[in-house]
Amino acid sequence: MKPRYSLVLLDADSTLFDFPRAEREAFGRTADIFGLPGDDASYALYSSINDGYWHALGLGEITKEQLLYRRFEDFLRAVSAEGSPDEINGIYRNLLGEGYYLLPGAEEVCRELSRHCRLVIATNGVDSTQRSRLAKSPIAPYIEALISSDMAGANKPDPRFFSYLFSHIPPAEKSETLMVGDLLYSDIKGGVDSGLDTCWYNPGHLPEPADLPVTYIIDRLENLTEIVIKGECGARPVAV
Repeated sequence: MKPRYSLVLLDADSTLFDFPRAEREAFGRTADIFGLPGDDASYALYSSINDGYWHALGLGEITKEQLLYRRFEDFLRAVSAEGSPDEINGIYRNLLGEGYYLLPGAEEVCRELSRHCRLVIATNGVDSTQRSRLAKSPIAPYIEALISSDMAGANKPDPRFFSYLFSHIPPAEKSETLMVGDLLYSDIKGGVDSGLDTCWYNPGHLPEPADLPVTYIIDRLENLTEIVIKGECGARPVAV
């Protein structure tokens, strides 16, 4: 049986990988190394700063270089501490690359899907960090390629990211390609703007956007298998 989708583009953080867990551990270890506050309140502060900058990156308001420097610059300022944002960020990224924890079902879903279609990771994350995590993880054998925004010179949702991706993997029909991710403003909008079907991984049951057509919505990664293989769940499937 031919699958509905022959190519599945998978976001990495918070779609396959448990990014909050990896981030929390890397932040705590980095704080210990540099003598910075690493308690839960400090982590919540850093995470809020970091999330804001990643959102701004997705909207094209800043560059990734600015993000990587400013997040720790702002954190140091907020906790009245001194240090080099570049040095702190370098250590943090190395430690983050060790956190290859997967979300529930990710390994099983990738294993099953790889029997039916091609799997490519499409990520805005830092290239070296993402490759380190993937190489250490049990899903590495099932992934054909990893395309990062660092490689593409553009971040999702910029269509240039997807143009680069399609020019650097074996040919694939867009009508048979599915973009899967947890972020509406980067993963889903990027897929829509590039003419792809999309699957929004929405375990928190956030409200569906009125201005962004989403092909599928799931709250469990396991739902992805049936969608990819059979294209089921209805004409306007919502598997939540």
